Amino acid sequence: YLADSVNAVTHGRGDFTSMAGPGGPSRRLEEAENTWEPLGPFQSSMPLYSRAYPNGKRVIWVGGYDRIAKLDADTLETLTTYAIGGNTYFGEEETRRAVDKMDRLDDAELVKYNLKLWEETWPVLPSWYRVLSQDNELYMSHRNADGSIAIRVYGEVDADDPASKIKLRRTWQVPVEVSAGAFPFGMHMTSDGTLVVVLQNGALIALSRDFKNSNIVMLPNKSADAQSGDIFKSFVRNALATDDQNGIYVVTRDNLHRVQWTGTKLSFDPADGAWAAPYPNEKGFGSGTTPALMGWGPNEDHLVVIADATRNNNMVAFWRDKIPDDWKGLPGHDRRVAAITPIRFGG
Repeated sequence: YLADSVNAVTHGRGDFTSMAGPGGPSRRLEEAENTWEPLGPFQSSMPLYSRAYPNGKRVIWVGGYDRIAKLDADTLETLTTYAIGGNTYFGEEETRRAVDKMDRLDDAELVKYNLKLWEETWPVLPSWYRVLSQDNELYMSHRNADGSIAIRVYGEVDADDPASKIKLRRTWQVPVEVSAGAFPFGMHMTSDGTLVVVLQNGALIALSRDFKNSNIVMLPNKSADAQSGDIFKSFVRNALATDDQNGIYVVTRDNLHRVQWTGTKLSFDPADGAWAAPYPNEKGFGSGTTPALMGWGPNEDHLVVIADATRNNNMVAFWRDKIPDDWKGLPGHDRRVAAITPIRFGG
C-alpha cells in the first residue's frame, strides 16, 4: 500500500535505502552541480519518492510548513505547488534572501538564526512525519489554528500525470481529548494498508485509509514527568516501524513496544503477538532512534534494533517474534534482548 519506491515513509525504514551512494574518488562539487529549489523553511524532514507513472517518471513529494510541492525526481524542477494556508508563505525571492544571509553567517550566528526560526515555526509546524501511498496520496498531520490536530490526505487531479495539480482529498480530526496538546511523532502503514499514527503523549491511532474506521489506545507505563510539550521529555519522540505480520514497533522513554494490529483493533495482548521490553536509559530521555527491522526470511533471525539511552550509546537488538526456546538471555537485560554492542561511530 506504500508507494513502490526507495522511500515512501519518513524514518519508516530505519533511514536506509537500496539506492547506491556515490562511488569513485572524492572531490569537491562545482557550484553549477549544486542544484536546489527555493521551497521555504522546514519542508518536513525527508523527501518521499512516488511510484513510477505510466511514462516511467517519478516525482518527489516535499513540503510541510507552508506548502506541498512535487519535484521532478531527475531534475528537481518544481512541477506544481499547493499552498497549505495558515502559515506565512515564503516566496522564491524571500527564500533566496534567507539562504544568502545564512551563507554569510559564521557557525555560532547560524545556530542562533536557525534556533530563532525553530522557535517561530515549531508552534505552528504542520508536519514532520508523512506517508506516501501507492495511489500517490500523501498522508500528513496538520496543526489547526486552535491547536487541535488533523490528519490530511493530499492527492492529484490526474493520477497518471506527474505534473498534475495537487488537491486536498480528505481530513480526519484527532479527538481533542486524545491529542491533549501533543503532536504526531510517527506515521506508517501496516501490511494490510491501515494507517498508524503515534503522538508525543503515547496515543496510538489506527485509521482506515478512507477515514471511516479508527481505533485508539494509549501506550502503557508512562512516566509521570514525560511532558509532551518538550520534545526531549516527550513520552514518545520517534517514528514507527511495521512488519509483514501487522506488528507495530514504537519506542517510549523506557520501553520498546510491539503493538499488534489484529485487523480490527490495536492489541497489547501477548496472545496476539504483542510485547514490551525495557532498555538501558541512563539519560532519562529515552532512545532517540526509530526502530529498524532486521531479518525476513524463514532461516533468518527476526530482530528489531534501536539505540539505547546510555551516555555512550549501545545498539540493542530484540527478538521481534517468538523468543527461541533455547535462548538463555543476556545478564542484566530483559530476555527479549537478543544482542547489545557499543556504538563507536567509527572510533
